[in-house]
Amino acid sequence: LPPGQVTSVIAKRGTLVAIALPPQASSSGLVWRLARKVDPAIARQVSEGTVGRTVIVIYRAVGKGRVTVAYGLTKGETRKAYKSVTYKVVVS
Repeated sequence: LPPGQVTSVIAKRGTLVAIALPPQASSSGLVWRLARKVDPAIARQVSEGTVGRTVIVIYRAVGKGRVTVAYGLTKGETRKAYKSVTYKVVVS
């Protein structure tokens, strides 16, 4: 992934963590895709939606530990990412 925004989050087990992905023009053909597997013992995706033009992904903090949630902005299903957004989540 190219260097991008990194956000640190501390969450208690059982709480929700919302990840906001910057909006993109639909005509660009660029979409946000999960770049790496997220350890399901620590965080699990429970919902995804759009608020205005911003994509919001909701994870539940299910177990203690650290997990990195990284998204890459790609053109369709290609592997090349043009931007990235990373959340470093610590669950206590």
